[in-house]
Amino acid sequence: MTNMSELLNVSEMTVRRDLKELEKEDIVWRTHGGAVFVQTPNPEPPFDEKRGAHLDLKERIAEYAANRFVRDDSVIFLEGGTTVTGMAGFLGQYRDLLIVTNGLYTASALKKIVSN
Repeated sequence: MTNMSELLNVSEMTVRRDLKELEKEDIVWRTHGGAVFVQTPNPEPPFDEKRGAHLDLKERIAEYAANRFVRDDSVIFLEGGTTVTGMAGFLGQYRDLLIVTNGLYTASALKKIVSN
């Protein structure tokens, strides 16, 4: 606490009070002699924001993966990332696929190809 109070030029009581308030807001966890951030400084961007980044490259990777690693009667596991979700659009050419996913966006994209 002493280092924090000296660095911020405030009393140790002010540091304790502020850390207690930050802990109530789930920003930090108080520890002996200080605090640790609860939230990461760079949180994961939203899916839609990530999907738009490098779209052409992601589409080429998704197409390559679908053509290279999937065959009729395959069992495939697709996670919920933006590139893997893009693979759904290239799977309509295969028959009798069993696809397992933990991604809601991936499941939604797969529903579109199953409906066609």
